[in-house]
Amino acid sequence: IPNEVLRPRPPLVDPRESMIVVLAGSKGKSTTRENPKMGIQNSRVTPAAITTSPGTEVVITNKDGTLHILEALDKKSTFPTGKSLSSGQSLAHKFKATGIHRFRCAEAPHVIGTIFVSSGAQAVRVSAGGQFRFANAPEGKFELKVLYLGKWIHRQNITIKGRTTVDINLSGATLAQD
Repeated sequence: IPNEVLRPRPPLVDPRESMIVVLAGSKGKSTTRENPKMGIQNSRVTPAAITTSPGTEVVITNKDGTLHILEALDKKSTFPTGKSLSSGQSLAHKFKATGIHRFRCAEAPHVIGTIFVSSGAQAVRVSAGGQFRFANAPEGKFELKVLYLGKWIHRQNITIKGRTTVDINLSGATLAQD
């Protein structure tokens, strides 16, 4: 008998889809201009993580056939808690300050999304294949940071000279100190 109310388990998701890589440094200018739209479909948020700039409107649309009640996961977040989204409804919100804003569905807590708001660093999402790219990164010394599920899991100092490729090994990564 199919369960039309709640799926017995969340669909498998590549954890890299929830990662954001940040290039922070004195010369880093924000070029974070991603399309700030997220959807809830098949009991998951897609994309699972986005980057945006302060003052940009983020839109989250419920594409599932079930109600989702969204709530902030962090007390400091300005994410609007308690907003109910029926199928087809959207929530639009402008994040005025920089920071990490995580949310979930109160009824299905595995439905989690991350919004990274930055004005002083370049930030990009990691693809399902584990790839990321900073377009037109300036030369200089920077700190490369990896954000996963609201926590910094990796920090690495890098120097960019011309076209630079940096390999990052996250095997055995532990939480980096803030």
